Formats: sequence, structure tokens, C-alpha cells
Amino acid sequence: MSETKGLALKNEDIRNILRSYNIGNLEDVKELKRGAAPVHYQIKTTTGRYFLKQYQEGRYLNESFIFLKFLLRHNYPSVRLFDTSLGEASLRYHNHVFGMFEYIANSNKEWKITSARALEIGKYLAKLHILGFSYPYEDVYVNYDYFNHLLIERYSKTTNIPKEIQKALDFIHERMADTKLPADMPKSICHVEFLKRHLIFDGNKLHKILDWDIISKDYMLNDLGTTMTIAIDRTLNYKVLGKILDGYNSERPLSNLEIRYLYEAFSFGVFKNTLWAIYGENPTWSNRQINNLIIFMQNKKDKFDMRLSEQIHNW
Repeated sequence: MSETKGLALKNEDIRNILRSYNIGNLEDVKELKRGAAPVHYQIKTTTGRYFLKQYQEGRYLNESFIFLKFLLRHNYPSVRLFDTSLGEASLRYHNHVFGMFEYIANSNKEWKITSARALEIGKYLAKLHILGFSYPYEDVYVNYDYFNHLLIERYSKTTNIPKEIQKALDFIHERMADTKLPADMPKSICHVEFLKRHLIFDGNKLHKILDWDIISKDYMLNDLGTTMTIAIDRTLNYKVLGKILDGYNSERPLSNLEIRYLYEAFSFGVFKNTLWAIYGENPTWSNRQINNLIIFMQNKKDKFDMRLSEQIHNW
């Protein structure tokens, strides 16, 4: 959400940007496009490979970068962010903001969810919440209110769309209010998209976590609910879901109140992902999220609570 539509850079622009970093001279560059314009660049220099990402100006971006550096100092497996030669976390170039990251090979490669990996995912999400709990960051950005406002603002204006998308929006519009959590739920820094596409595994070990652009201070349970959607793949895999929760609970035990609202948090995660895909106009991701929503609709609260209790009965 903080990314720009894309400023197309020539090789000379890349060289100008590299002069602000101590990472060598340009040898090769590859554009990564989103829509019509390049957004990010894979760069090869005389010292190695790097990932150059560009953003639109945002009040939250600098705070996100500072928090990312905080995580790295605490040996959390975040993707590495390189400072400029002046010690800045980002660089402004032609009215765009850029961040220079380590290059992660196979970062777009699909991987299979297993019980061991699900356990690891839950553990590291909990570790993030523990680290972020006392972190001095009060801004709230991508939370329930944000998505509810997005839905209210655009729902009545959405016309001439495919029938399956309209049905998805109707379902979410009818039930969105049911996903709002009680105000006394504990909060921490949340990744917001702790999902498969941002998690890099080395075997069964979580190796790197990507995309820290839109961190938010929110209910930890909502962040967990979003991550729980990883368990949806053609069906809702309750064994995987249970392992994610086991991993999380082993690091930060959930309160009785949080356990009571797991279904609502999971619902919010499904709805959020679907709205993000539809209004982000990403057809491939939109189709996937609508399929996930259909699977979610087949697992109503009574069934969800019963099946999940079979997986986490030993807490």
C-alpha cells in the first residue's frame, strides 16, 4: 500500500542511486514490473546482489524502516536493509523514496506448507509480537477500521464487476462488523501480511521475513488471524491451523479472551486479504482470495470451533 505506481529508472539512474551506498559499482540490473511500470529492481554490483525497492512518500515508511533495523539488532530473521553512506535508512531520488535490501534468491518461489513449517511460522509471529510489545510506536494504520472504511467507501460505488467478485463483496459487507475485536485485546507491532509470499524457508527453518513496509500497532490476534489464512489451500487444513497456533502459543500464550475470538480474527484475515486483492486490482491474487473466501464460508463458527478444539486440546 505504500508502494508507488513506479518510476522507470535507466542504468544511469541506478548508478546515481548506488553512489549513495557503499555496495560497489553497477554490473547488471533487472526490472521487476507491477502493471505497466517497473517498481523494483534486482541489482548486481561488484560486491554482490541487491534488491532496490521504491515507494511513494508515506508517514509510516520511515518508522517501518527504523523498526526493521530494531529487529535486525535483536537477531530476528528479517530481510536486511542497507543504510546509505550518510546513515539514512532510505534515499530520496526524483521525488521517490527508495530502500536497498539484501537480495533473497527464490523469494517468489512457491513452497509447500508442512506441520513443521506451520509450527515455525507461529513461533516467529509470536516472537515479533513479544519484541514489538513495548516498542515506542503508537501509529495505527492497516487495521479493522482501515478495511471497514475501505469497504464502506467503495462498496456502493463498485459497479460492472464479475458476479463472483460482487458476491464476495456482498458477503463481506454483511459480516464485516462481526469481526471487530473487543477494545481490551492486547496490542503490539504487527507485520500485517505475515503470509506465505513474505516468508522464506531453508528446509523447515524460517530463513527470512520480507516486506516490512506497513507495520501497524494493532491487536496481536488480528495479525495472527491473517497468518492463520495460510492454512487455506483448496480446503481449510485444521492440522496446519493447529500447528500455527501451537507454535504461537508456545512463545506467547494466548489469553482465554483471545482464544474465544480466534474465529473472528480468522474471519478478519480472510476478509482483509480478499478486499486487498479486489481493490488492489490484482486479478491472479483476487481469484485466489475469492476461492479462499468460498472455503471459509464452508467452515462456519460452530464447525471451526469444534475442529480447531481437536487440534489444540492439549493447551
